[in-house]
Amino acid sequence: MRITSRLIQPARQPARQLPGMALVALLLAGFACGSLAQAASKDEPMDQVFLAWARQNLQPITSVGPDASLSDLEPLRGMIGGAQVVSFGEGLHGGAEPLEFRNLLFRFLVEKMGFTAMGIESGIIEGFGVNEYVLGGSDDLASTVAQGFTFGFNRYPQEATLVEWMRGYNSDAEHARDIQFYGFDVPPDDPKIALEGALKYLDGVDPAAATELHSRVDAMLPMLNLNRFKDEPNQYAQLTQAQRDQLTAAIVDLITLFKIHQASYTAATSILDYDFAFQSAVVALQVDEYLRQVPVGWTPQAGMEAIKGTITVSDRSKADNAYWMKEQQGPGGKLLLFAHRDHIATALTSIRIPEGNPFGLPPAVMPLPPMMGTFLQSRYGTNLVTIGNLLAEDNSKCQQNRAPAPGSSLEGLLATLDTPFFLLDLRTAPPDLADWLQQPRELYGIDLPDTLSVGQAFDIIFFSRRVMPAAQCR
Repeated sequence: MRITSRLIQPARQPARQLPGMALVALLLAGFACGSLAQAASKDEPMDQVFLAWARQNLQPITSVGPDASLSDLEPLRGMIGGAQVVSFGEGLHGGAEPLEFRNLLFRFLVEKMGFTAMGIESGIIEGFGVNEYVLGGSDDLASTVAQGFTFGFNRYPQEATLVEWMRGYNSDAEHARDIQFYGFDVPPDDPKIALEGALKYLDGVDPAAATELHSRVDAMLPMLNLNRFKDEPNQYAQLTQAQRDQLTAAIVDLITLFKIHQASYTAATSILDYDFAFQSAVVALQVDEYLRQVPVGWTPQAGMEAIKGTITVSDRSKADNAYWMKEQQGPGGKLLLFAHRDHIATALTSIRIPEGNPFGLPPAVMPLPPMMGTFLQSRYGTNLVTIGNLLAEDNSKCQQNRAPAPGSSLEGLLATLDTPFFLLDLRTAPPDLADWLQQPRELYGIDLPDTLSVGQAFDIIFFSRRVMPAAQCR
């Protein structure tokens, strides 16, 4: 079953207001805890005060694997409260434990809190096929995963586990409402597929208009690609400004056709087919907006600063696609979003490009523009809860294990608590600790280390002391 409605935007509220039971708990215990922390901070370093507070307030999780019990996540019921959107950001791509926790989290949110959909950092057009599978379409799981997950995520068995569980849930007649799957990224592996999909729909409902648009864009379709780290393929950078403008105008005209002929196009197909085809046209424009940020003639040797605008456009598109997904779920719909933690963070981020990085980039510290999470927070306010993943030991690269997080780092401190997995609600920290958590920190986990304010970026921390490979090592 698919429910559609117009999205109702909630009134903006203070971004860090506590939901429901978490606020009650803080009111009951906050004075004593806050006084204790303030007293201790006079004699102890704040990192030790933080450790003492975390030890008392963390919620341990026994296991995050496929057979893990949902009972360990019960504290999340109060932490999330009535929020309609939850975002979870993994500390690195390719780790087993963050993906397994994501799957466990989604099961809990669906079965215990009425969530209706998940969106992940993967191509939105490619994700349409995954959604068809979880709704009972094609029986070919292997092809669905291979074609439906981008950025190489199709290599991870946790993706197949997720979509199999979603399909099984939907096939159970006791569940009155189907859950759905989405990608929310612009098509990264094949940017032209969004425009091709919209034109294919137009071929069927408006052949004359489709023929005219094909004549304007078909010759340029193979040029819709960009690799930010390699010289080839980068054909889009070789298009002249006039050619770029021609392509943009054609896509805008395509979207206009969908708008003015909505009634006849829907009558010729269905509301569902129209919605997905129209969104494909919108995504084609997102791809175009992304590519237009690349200077004519650009190559990777010109540096990342020259194409910094692609990051802003990409993350704004991610947020816009998340809004669309939420709207598709109707007024009772609730959404889990999953991406790297930098994308879901509700604080500004910077990355450090170190010497000898695997991308061959010159060393630099680069502040990033506002990311998806900042746009989501502006839209949803306290209807959004963010969960950030921290880790202290990265063993996800098989034979290329990274040294553990330094003992003085936030992750190194949390590792001394000797609890493999836990949740920690940062919003309940007493004032002195809340101020301490607002300090920008370089975090552990990726080749280009990210620096942000953990206390501002995330409501809740999911800590995984160690992260192992998501895919089997060979």
